[in-house]
Amino acid sequence: MNTLQISSHGGSNPPPDAPSCIPSLRPQLRTNSVPALPFSAEEAQAQMRRNTRQLENLALALRALQAEQAALQRYVIECQSLFAPIRKLPVEILGSILSLVCTGGMGNTFGRKCILPSLCLSHVSHLWREIMTSRSDLWSTIDVRLDEMTKGSQRLLSLWLMRSRDAPLHVRALSGYWNSSSTSSSANEWKTFSLLLDHGHRWASAVLRLDFQLYVQASAKIVSMLEGDEADSDSGYESQQAAGKKVKPFSHLKTLDISWFDCRISAAHNQRPSIRLFLHAPALQSLTIHHYDDFFILPLSQIRSLTVTNVHQNPAPLLAQCTELKSLRLLNFASRDRTPHPPILMLHLTHFEVQISSYYESLTTKHLMDSLELPSLLSLTIAEPVHRYWDRPTWSHSAFIDMLSRSSCRLEKLAFIEVVVFPEELEETLQLNPTLTHATFIEWQCNDTTRSLMKTLSASLSLAPSLSQLSLRSDESLVNISEDLKGMISSRSRVKPLEQVLVESPETPADCMADLSSAVCSCGTKLIVRHEPTNFERVFPAYK
Repeated sequence: MNTLQISSHGGSNPPPDAPSCIPSLRPQLRTNSVPALPFSAEEAQAQMRRNTRQLENLALALRALQAEQAALQRYVIECQSLFAPIRKLPVEILGSILSLVCTGGMGNTFGRKCILPSLCLSHVSHLWREIMTSRSDLWSTIDVRLDEMTKGSQRLLSLWLMRSRDAPLHVRALSGYWNSSSTSSSANEWKTFSLLLDHGHRWASAVLRLDFQLYVQASAKIVSMLEGDEADSDSGYESQQAAGKKVKPFSHLKTLDISWFDCRISAAHNQRPSIRLFLHAPALQSLTIHHYDDFFILPLSQIRSLTVTNVHQNPAPLLAQCTELKSLRLLNFASRDRTPHPPILMLHLTHFEVQISSYYESLTTKHLMDSLELPSLLSLTIAEPVHRYWDRPTWSHSAFIDMLSRSSCRLEKLAFIEVVVFPEELEETLQLNPTLTHATFIEWQCNDTTRSLMKTLSASLSLAPSLSQLSLRSDESLVNISEDLKGMISSRSRVKPLEQVLVESPETPADCMADLSSAVCSCGTKLIVRHEPTNFERVFPAYK
């Protein structure tokens, strides 16, 4: 009896469809007769065994090809890695690149945050691991989230503290949520933060967002550490004391950003843990406070940079203590204090930024401007709120001009964000600042400032003779302001051409941009036109 061969055919043509070559006996199963069969069941089973062996051989061959393909792919990647430019870099430059990644000083191209960058980089290669383990500064940036998942990070935190050795630490500790309950923080959260406090003498910068109980426990521990009565025998602080190197906690702290919840722990300011940080932080230079009140009276004479948010009172009493202040930022400023204060002379202040809130009526900036004298001011930024109460004025141009006249400063950078400035006020401002080199005017709802500025700069070439860079943002279409823009750039080029003009507009037609570029290319000015959505498009992007 002939057997059906369904595999291993010679020649280049593939075999016919095997299932169609094997007859079906289903019709004969409905009868009692036994017909003549083309081949027996034993022969079919033998053929199945041969097919199974060939399938196994094919599977082995397929796995061998897959393994060879994977090996070739690995070989190609290794070859590319061998000839990668980064392998030719000196160890010093490579270490600097790794330092940028570990400290978060380099932007992420892929838009995805790298988790535990120091640990990941130490697993790339033997060379990279040697660099990572030999440099303690690559492990000195510590970001800890204190929540239910804290228990798993305690071992990693110990690894970071061990490998960072004696390097200054940059700490960022955030609670999962803020709660004033007495049971808000668990034992694991406190163990983790307590481990950080044991190395408080190494802190160079700290960002703290802690709940009530963690601050209370931290305050008690800080007091104990300062008194030398720390009971934890495993503390790194005690080990240094035993070795004769008594170092006070936070003695090297230079930058502190502390949440406003700390300000509400106790009515007595000398019992708040933040006060403990300040009183024993002689190197502190940069401070960010998220709330200001009359009780927040701190020794701030050494502060160089100060940022205060939610300022609802005149900060003059606070600023009077900052005798060495160089940079000041007042965010969400809405003063309800009408008490006049004598002008405070701030000799070293060079950068000043005010973001105004309009939740309270009256001229918010008037009493602030009346209480300041800034002879060394170089950069000034004033921002009005986009969503404002138009019946509640917050800007006082007369007080602003009086402050500039009283200070006699040589302002180089000026930024008005959503500040309503009339043409005569704008001209007066520019006359008082002949040394101005950078000007920024951003508007979302008041659409007259941009036109007024361009017309003023075109009409009077003696205003701002040193102006080199100008940034404008308007809700108007580029078509509507293109003529004023061309006139301003061409007129300024007769005296001193502007180096760069940045224009942000919600509508930037291509033909208008081409016409504008051809008109200003001969003026020696670099023109940058950028599309910027309107305020309505930002709130309702679906209607764009």
